[in-house]
Order: sequence, then structure tokens, then C-alpha cells
Amino acid sequence: MILYAVDDPVKIPYYDILNEVPHLTVGVCPLRAVGYDGNFIKFYTEKLQTLGPVDRLIIDDYTEAMPLYMIHQLIDNAVVTCNIPRNNIVFVNAGEHSSKYIISYPTFYSLTDFRLLKYQQDTVIPWQQRDKLLISLCRRPTWFRVALTEELIRRRLINDSIVSCGSDTESEFDCWKELFVSSDLRDQFPLLVDGLVSRGQEAYLNEIGFSRAFVNVVNETSHNPWANQNTRLRIYRDANPNDRWPSGLHHWRRLFVTEKTIKAVAMRQIPIFNTVRHHVKLMRAMELDMFDDIVDHSYDEIADPVQRIQAVADQVEKLYKRGPEYFRNIPNIQARLEHNVACIDHQYKIRLQDAEHKIREFLNHGHVTL
Repeated sequence: MILYAVDDPVKIPYYDILNEVPHLTVGVCPLRAVGYDGNFIKFYTEKLQTLGPVDRLIIDDYTEAMPLYMIHQLIDNAVVTCNIPRNNIVFVNAGEHSSKYIISYPTFYSLTDFRLLKYQQDTVIPWQQRDKLLISLCRRPTWFRVALTEELIRRRLINDSIVSCGSDTESEFDCWKELFVSSDLRDQFPLLVDGLVSRGQEAYLNEIGFSRAFVNVVNETSHNPWANQNTRLRIYRDANPNDRWPSGLHHWRRLFVTEKTIKAVAMRQIPIFNTVRHHVKLMRAMELDMFDDIVDHSYDEIADPVQRIQAVADQVEKLYKRGPEYFRNIPNIQARLEHNVACIDHQYKIRLQDAEHKIREFLNHGHVTL
């Protein structure tokens, strides 16, 4: 039997595995509830208490990378208030961290995802026909995306590029420009490609046209917190008490591969990453070609986020100034790009197999006979 602690608008991708153990009562707590009061731990603890006795509890966020300290707090509460043994609770999520009690699910690695199916070897724009040097898409204007986009503007890297920043309809009337954008550049934001777009529209606009670029500046979902964020927000709030808070304040801080990274691979582009440290290290560990003869990814080791963004901008500028003929004449480029596509496809299969094995192992407590 499967019991949900909260209603879930989507069907978890491993749902059928839970039905393989009809002798167990499995509680599922998806972290996708709408309208909770802001106290994450309190809200979900109360929902877990309504489940009643369960044999196993799965806390699920298969599309996100929740901060692990919050998950540990929630699990500790479940152990104490719901009398569920710690060994009977697991967290399934899309972040990269994995352990006995945390299962990494490869949600965004699938090249058959509806957002990626359009990008096939015979549908993306051929390398020799591409006419844009860079693509950098930032629908939701988080601080680190704004910071890098400002560098693209100041360094004059926009003209032969596809660049958006702040095109999110939900952010149109909040105060992200006042908080994140330098005063001398505010009149240049938002930068738009397809006009203002919603999260739902984002997956369907422009599509193949985005493969016109040689280099993809991947502005991932994760990054460090904004420097002195609480102080800055307090000062701004005191001066502007009626302004609507920006959605761009929210982003994950863990190593987290989303469709943004996989799109760069699927569109057969050379990637540079604006995200947390060691994202490139992870890519190399999966045996992807990071084009180290073309891009200096040493920014991946820089701890300070502002310095890291500057180092990313340095590399973007370096590649931009090489011009289109440089890219068209890179030896063996097509084979290298296809290698990365095959590599991601392989990674998805082995990671999916591993995640499903661990879920079964959790349900059967180490005796996988399912």
C-alpha cells in the first residue's frame, strides 16, 4: 500500500517499484506542496504525522536538490514524532550527493525528456552553419546570473550572441533589478530573446534556433548565496517596505545537474559553467570531453563565488574574441560533441539502474529479491 503525506500533482517516476512490495505500507512525502506557511520542517512534520504507521518512508524531491540539513531535520522529527526507525526512511532527490539514506535520482540526465527530444544529431544546426558565438539564457534573474550577464554587457560580448536575463514573467514586477543590477546598467535589463516568458513556455520557444551558438554559457540552478544577503535585504526592505520580493533570491547551493547542462550537450555545444565549484570536475568524472584544449576551466576550483564569476567571464571573453572561423576549424569537433551525447546517455542508464536498485534495496532492507 502506498500512502501520500501530501497531494502530489505528478507521478513519481519510480512509482511502479513501490507497487512491487504489496506487503509493505510505504509512505511517500513529496516536497512539492503548494501554500505551506513557510515553516518547512513544521509543515511537513505535521503532514507525516497524519500518515499513521508505515513500514517505509520515502521523502521525495526527484526534481530538486533540497539543502540536506533541512532534510536531516525533517527526518529527525519523523523518527521522534512518528516513531519511524531511521533505517526505514530515505530521501530521493535529483542532487548529486548519495549515501545510505540519500538516493540520487538522474531526473535531468535523460535525453528523451520532452525538453531535449528536439535536439538530435540531424535536427540541431550543423556546426559549420552556426552563426552565433555564445548562448547564455537566464530566465529567472538570480544574483549570479545577473552578475555574469553584466560582465557580458560590459565586455561587449552581446552582439554575436543569444543572451537573455530576467525574461521570467513572474519576476516582471518584483525588485530584482534594484537588488541585483548595477545602477548604470538597469536600463539594459531585462535582456530578452523571445520576450517575457513563463516557466511553462520556456521549454517550447526558439528551440532549434538555440543550437546556432558554438559555446553555451550554462547558468545552472545552483550557486553560492549572495554575499551579505541578509544585511542587504534588511536594508532594502527598510527603505522599500512595499516592494515585492524577487523570486531570484531562491536557488539551490548543492552540486546539481539539471536540463541546463544536458541541453548544452544535446545541442552539441562547448560548455562553460556558471554554478557551484566542482561541476566541471563531476563532468570529467563522467568522462565527458570538457574541451580543455579550448577552455580553461580552472574557475571550477575557485572558492570565492565573485572571483569564480569573473574567471568564467574571462573565459567567455577569450572564446568570443576568437571569432566563428576558429570554432569552425576545430579538428574532430563533431566526433567530440557526439562523444558527449553518448556519454550522457550512458550515464543516465547506469545512474537510473543504480537509483532503482537502491530504492529496491531500501524497501527490502538489503535483500534485493524484488
